[in-house]
Amino acid sequence: MIVSPLVLREWVKEIRARDMKGLKSLVSRARSSRVVNGERVERASVELSGEGRAMLFDAQARLSRMRVEDGHPEPACTVGREDVIGKAIDHALRALKEGSLAGERRYRIVEHPPGAFEFVGGHVGKEFVLLRAERARFRLKIAPPENVEDVLARLKERHGVESDDPLAIAEKALEGFSSTKNLSDGVLESEKRPLANALVEEVRRFVRTEKEVWYRVARTLVLLEELRVPDWRSWVASEIDRSLSVVSELLSCGLAARKFPAIADALESGRLTWTKVRTLAAHIDEKNIEKLGPLLAACTSRELETLRSALARSEGSRPEGDRRCSRDRKDAGISPAAGVRKRPILPPLEFELSPGRWRQVEELVRVVGKRLGRGIGTAEAIEEALWLFLVAIGAPAPLWKSYRIVIHHDRGTGFSWMVGPGGIVAVPGDELSRIRGLDTEVYDIEKEIEAAEKDEKNRLAGVPSKMLSREDALQEEIRRALAAMAERAPKADDPLRRAIYLRDGGRCSVCGCHAALYVQVHHVDPRAEGGGNDPANLALVCTRCHSLAHSNYARLVPREPHPPLIFRIEVSEKSPGPAKPQVRSPIPATPLVAELALR
Repeated sequence: MIVSPLVLREWVKEIRARDMKGLKSLVSRARSSRVVNGERVERASVELSGEGRAMLFDAQARLSRMRVEDGHPEPACTVGREDVIGKAIDHALRALKEGSLAGERRYRIVEHPPGAFEFVGGHVGKEFVLLRAERARFRLKIAPPENVEDVLARLKERHGVESDDPLAIAEKALEGFSSTKNLSDGVLESEKRPLANALVEEVRRFVRTEKEVWYRVARTLVLLEELRVPDWRSWVASEIDRSLSVVSELLSCGLAARKFPAIADALESGRLTWTKVRTLAAHIDEKNIEKLGPLLAACTSRELETLRSALARSEGSRPEGDRRCSRDRKDAGISPAAGVRKRPILPPLEFELSPGRWRQVEELVRVVGKRLGRGIGTAEAIEEALWLFLVAIGAPAPLWKSYRIVIHHDRGTGFSWMVGPGGIVAVPGDELSRIRGLDTEVYDIEKEIEAAEKDEKNRLAGVPSKMLSREDALQEEIRRALAAMAERAPKADDPLRRAIYLRDGGRCSVCGCHAALYVQVHHVDPRAEGGGNDPANLALVCTRCHSLAHSNYARLVPREPHPPLIFRIEVSEKSPGPAKPQVRSPIPATPLVAELALR
C-alpha cells in the first residue's frame, strides 16, 4: 500500500481526504515516481484530445520564443512539457478565482487550395488515419568540394599517416594543429571544409554499415530460434546490450526477411531499417506484403506506429498503450462526461510532475468542474488551463497576438488537421462542421498570397500598396530607404510572414520535420543576390536547414511534389482467429478519388 516516502501520518491524511478512486490514482502515480535533480516526481498518463495537443504544442512554442526574446541562447531555450503544464495550471487557478469563464474555445480555420500538401493517409477499417500532411517543396543541394581527395592526400603526406582512413588522418592533423602555432603543421583554413566533408561521408558509411549489421543479427536470431537453444534470447540480449523486447523485434524482422525476399534485399542494402519492419512485422502476410511494402518505405517510424495502432484497433485487439491508458483513466477516476463528443483514440501523453503539482491538478479539476456544472477528468482540466494560459500570453510568433486554435483544411481532399506534439492530429469531418457553426474565423491562403504578390509588384514599381497613415507611411519610407542603401529587398513584414507560416503548415518545407518550434521564413534567392519578397521566393525552414541554406555550399532547389498516397485496409470484424488485414492497392489521390474514398 505505502509505496512512496510519505510518512505514515501523511498517508492517513490522504486516506481520510480521498475516495477510493482518488486513492488509487495517488498509489498509481507513486508507484511510477522517481527522483529528478533531487526532487521526487510522479508520472501519470493523460489522454489529451487533438485540441489539447495543439494547445500544448502552441504553448511550448510561445514560451520557448519568449525565452529567446529575453536573451536566452536558442539551443538551450526549449521549454519542457512539464514546465508548460506547471505555468498553465498556476495561471488558470488565479484566473478562475478572479472570475474568468471556463469552457470557451475560439477557432481559426486555414483554407488551403487543392494540391498544396503531400498526404499519406487512408482508411483502416472504419477509421480514417492521416499520417502525413506536409508541403515539402524543396530539397537541399549540397555541392561537395572538388578537392577532397587532394586535401586528404596532402594531409596524409604532411603528417606522415600510413593509413588511408580519413579518421586517422583527421586525428593526426588536429593533434598537430593543437600542439603547434604553425598553421602549416595542422589544418589550413582552406582545408577545413574538404576534411569535414570526408568525415561526414564516413559517418554516413558507418550508419549504412550499422543497418547491415542489424540485418545480419536478425538473420542469426532466426537460426537460434530454429535451433531452440535454451534461454537464447536472454543470452543474446546480454551480448548485444539490448532488452528482450528488442531481441524479439529483431527476430520478427528476421522472420519477415526470410519469408519475403523484397524485405531482405531492402534490409541488407540499407534502404529499409529494422525499426520500420518491426512495427508492422506482426501484420505482414502473403496477401498484403505487396501493399504494405510501399508504406514501409514511404512512412516514418512514428507514422508506422500510428498505422499499427489503427490496425490493432480495427482487429479488435487494443494495443498495449491503449490498455495501459484505459487502466490509468480508471485509476485516476477519469470518466467521460455526459454530452462530451467522442474523439478518435490517441496515444496518451505522460507527464512527470511533483506531488504538489498533482494536488494542484486535482484542485483544478474541482474548480473547473464546479464552473461547468458537471464532472470532468484530468485531461479536460489541463486543456482548460492551457486555453486560459494561451489567451493570456498570445499565439506563437509570427501569428496573431490573440490566440485561436488553428485548424488546417485542404479543399482538394477535404482533409483537416491540427499540429500537435510529434506531428499532426486529424480532425474528423463532423467535428469540423461543428466548429464551422461557431464564431470561427476563416483564413483563405489563396487570397492572402495573391495580396502579397500584388504588394511585391507595387513595391518594385514604386507604387504604394495601400493607404497608410502619416506615421506608417514614414516608417515605410525609412524601411525602403534602408533596403535601397543595402541594395536588397526589405525584410518580410508580419502579415507576409504569417501567410507563409500558415501556407507551409508551420513545418519545414525542406525536411518536413516535426520539431517546428523554431521555423523561420527564408528567401530561396537571397536578398543580397536580388531576391525579393514574392511569396514564391519565400519558404518556411527549420533552424538546421536554414543554417545549411545560408552556408556557402547548400542551396534550396525545387523538387517535384509527390502525389497524395491514400490506402484502404479492410479488416474482417468476425473471424474465428486473429483477424488479418486485407489491403487494397495504394492509389494516387486526385480530388475526385479522395472524395470517393471518404464516402
